[in-house]
Amino acid sequence: MKLAYLNLDKDQIKIKSRKIKLKIFREEDVDYNYLKWMKDSEICKYIKKANKNISINDLKLFVSTMYNSKDNFFFRILDIRTQKHIGNVRIGPINGENMSTAFGILIGDLDSHNKGYASDVFNLILQFCEKK
Repeated sequence: MKLAYLNLDKDQIKIKSRKIKLKIFREEDVDYNYLKWMKDSEICKYIKKANKNISINDLKLFVSTMYNSKDNFFFRILDIRTQKHIGNVRIGPINGENMSTAFGILIGDLDSHNKGYASDVFNLILQFCEKK
């Protein structure tokens, strides 16, 4: 991953495959469906931010923080066919010094589990990071 990510206009990022597209998560995209995922202990068993007491305002603050961060990218995962928000993926924090990052995928929509979406996201993120 090159340091070009520092100067990207996040709203201009376009990432998609045949099945999904990734769009930068904005504060106005936070909804009660996303809140429901984050309160579900089974869906979010590996998500640090999730808990039963999280509020819609907590999520809006988190999404806003990610949006304004230079070293994090937080995307909504959208089904191309239905435009339904089925999950999220985060890249970051990105360490420009040693050119490394962490990332996590959440497929929150239960109807979208076991359909290959996470594999598709993984491949798209890998391509995105290699280009940047």
